[in-house]
Amino acid sequence: MRVFHAMALVGLLAAVTSAAPPAFVTRAWQADHEQTAQAIRARSADPAKATESNAHLLDRQAAILPTDRDPLDVALRRTAALLTSIAKLDGAPDLTDASRELGTLKTRATKLDPATDPGRRARRELYTSVRALGRRIALANPLLDFDEILITTGRPAGWHIQSHFYGKSAARNSLLAVTGWKDDRPEARELLRGVKVAAGRSAGRTLIGGRVGTMDLSFDGRYLLFDNSACRKPDDFGEDSIFNPSHMNPDMSFNVWKLDLKIRRLVPLTDTMYNDACPAWLPNGRIVFTSDRRGAYVRCHPWGPPEKRYNKRGQHQPCATLHTMKADGSDVIPISWHETSETFPRVANDGLIVYTRWDYVDREFHAGHHIWFCTPDGRDPRGPHGNYPLPHSMMDDFDPDTPRKAKWFNGRVLRPWAEYCIRPIPGSGKFIAVASTHHHAPEGDIIVIDPSVPDDGGMAQVRKAYPGKLPYEGGGIKRGDIPFPYCWPWPLGEDYWLAGDTRDKALVLMDRFGNREVLRKGDTVFVLPVKARPRPPVIPTKTFQGERRGKPGHSPATIAVMNVYEADFAWPAGTKIAALRVVQIFPRPWSSPFNNVGESYMNGTTNRMALGTVPVEADGSAYFEAPIECEIYFQALDERGLAVQSMRTGTYVHPGEQLTCVGCHEDKWTPTATMPSRRALARAPSKLTPEVGGVEPVSYYRLVKPVLEGQCVGCHRRKGKGIRTTDYRKLEPYAFYFHGSGGGNQANHGGYRTTAGKFGARWSRLGQALLGERHQRYVREGKFTDDDVRRICLWLDLNSMQYGSSSIDPNDQAAQRAGRLVPPKIDYDPANPQRTEKLPGR
Repeated sequence: MRVFHAMALVGLLAAVTSAAPPAFVTRAWQADHEQTAQAIRARSADPAKATESNAHLLDRQAAILPTDRDPLDVALRRTAALLTSIAKLDGAPDLTDASRELGTLKTRATKLDPATDPGRRARRELYTSVRALGRRIALANPLLDFDEILITTGRPAGWHIQSHFYGKSAARNSLLAVTGWKDDRPEARELLRGVKVAAGRSAGRTLIGGRVGTMDLSFDGRYLLFDNSACRKPDDFGEDSIFNPSHMNPDMSFNVWKLDLKIRRLVPLTDTMYNDACPAWLPNGRIVFTSDRRGAYVRCHPWGPPEKRYNKRGQHQPCATLHTMKADGSDVIPISWHETSETFPRVANDGLIVYTRWDYVDREFHAGHHIWFCTPDGRDPRGPHGNYPLPHSMMDDFDPDTPRKAKWFNGRVLRPWAEYCIRPIPGSGKFIAVASTHHHAPEGDIIVIDPSVPDDGGMAQVRKAYPGKLPYEGGGIKRGDIPFPYCWPWPLGEDYWLAGDTRDKALVLMDRFGNREVLRKGDTVFVLPVKARPRPPVIPTKTFQGERRGKPGHSPATIAVMNVYEADFAWPAGTKIAALRVVQIFPRPWSSPFNNVGESYMNGTTNRMALGTVPVEADGSAYFEAPIECEIYFQALDERGLAVQSMRTGTYVHPGEQLTCVGCHEDKWTPTATMPSRRALARAPSKLTPEVGGVEPVSYYRLVKPVLEGQCVGCHRRKGKGIRTTDYRKLEPYAFYFHGSGGGNQANHGGYRTTAGKFGARWSRLGQALLGERHQRYVREGKFTDDDVRRICLWLDLNSMQYGSSSIDPNDQAAQRAGRLVPPKIDYDPANPQRTEKLPGR
């Protein structure tokens, strides 16, 4: 087969040699010539800046080098690199003639002086010949072992990353099958034209006229998954479309569809009011996708004018998280309970799900849109790169008397601001992606990520495909702009890829050396070759959801920590961790308003609840019953019950899952020494012990205000100093909170990781006063109780929240100010607030 393929490529190379390239190709070469000439002039004008823009390049050949006099020099150099690279591939054709021709072109180039007018003109003509040869070599790549490429047209929807996943924000586009691109005669046909829906409420009708978002092909190359929505007015569609008035889905949401490419059978897998998007095949035959059916809201960005919002009482953009289902659309289960959006799930070569998580628990909203992994059943979500930009902390050298004096650099510019469209590179542990920004659609500069390299908070794991500064927030992006051209690159290998160029509206073939060939002119967003591919290994399912719930082997979920002291930071001297606090984060419901309802001093925060504490053994181990189906984080407590360290991201546990952690922010790239038997694992799992105030959402009015009114304010007023009010807003200078919504670089409130011992009660003015000798003497004298101190310290450790619920209802807010409990609307169970797993007969 390889021999036959190589011979076919030789024939292709010879056939195309004599054919004149189509006009769209020569125009692209001319545009590249001008762009390269401009880059050479820029390098000559500012060599230092050019050197900086070349930092972290995937390959030196993609840069403009000091020896490059004009675009011909660049084209010759890059074509030679491409020829050498392709010649080494398994199944490569005989490139002897191409090598000889390239040598002839180089010889001709040496005889032409680019400093003279005749030389410049002749070298420009020679440039076209070099590009033609380079194109023939590029198309002879044996990795192009397919004839048909599926693409979506248009451009990525929305000016904010979240908008890309709403059917309502999308524009009408097409799903095309492109052929003939190898011999420069590309043809495109509507893949769904004439295909009737075979089942469901739309049976017998066609699917032309909607918005196709993303696609994925089964490993055998037969079954296509895609998401589609109407996203147009009813009269935009023909009589035979499912989107005409009598058949349209009024919410116009994305739903998942499956097309059998062999027999052209089309069926809906989901058909709901929710946005089900980004489907991908899992090695075990299930399908992973994102869905906003949980009813959560992303904390910011109102949804257009009031009459077009889902809920007119509030403003929201739904947030989507990972779900899976069977191949027939049944047994839909959530595999993530993250409180903010997760996007673009795909399957890595080792069988894990790779995706982008928007992660900003107690951090600024720009902080994390980077690569994450989890198992196909959702276990063990991990972010190996980019989630904790520098500076990690802003607590050092902080002067509490001048809290806004200190300034820190914005470390987010030291690595991609956001990483979207992540795909595994065949035969590699690396991933291709686009670097973009938070306030933009998923298009940008192409990068390669290598998670095996230790993360340095910057670019250690990342290489840029092309020179220049990566896209950054605040870099002149305006609504409707397309500052970064590429979307959804498809890697053929580590050195070559296809992509959609959304600025030049083209399907392009690219390589690490800087070569770029247009295969088809016309809108191109999503790129998917039609071919079989290796099936990654099947990772066994170890959770018990959906149809597996209660099956043999289903035991209550637990969490085990091997050694809490195993960390990549220094614990405060003499610290002994006595317990772990388990904290639940509540997503914002759809009924929340834009940005905040005053839940905290932090803008756009999330409500939370202390589920309880569990003991940590002398060897640093812990083992306890797990809360399930909600987002949680952990805090390490000292012997006084004060938090020493806190997570600023979240995790979750599935029914029946036995979650194991090594330590607290352990080094992910250094092998952990084999640990002896851990003391906690020699006993039954601990139960969560409720803290002072009970298992309920943290509310200033229920937890703290009664103590201040009964024990503090009267004395302070008589003495004329200290806290003399119970007004929540006026207590801000005494409290502690991490800031979000633009506050990532705020002294005392910013940073992206907690500094052990420097947050919460231990670091706030109020906490330090309570823990000082004077107030501790009051405790010993009975003027204060330990519980009084614990209530205030718990509040300070949990971000000094005002409300326990983000409800917009004025009656709910008034009730909370009056000290009454208003339950959160999502992930709260009054009958089992600790959410530990209750199985029949156990």
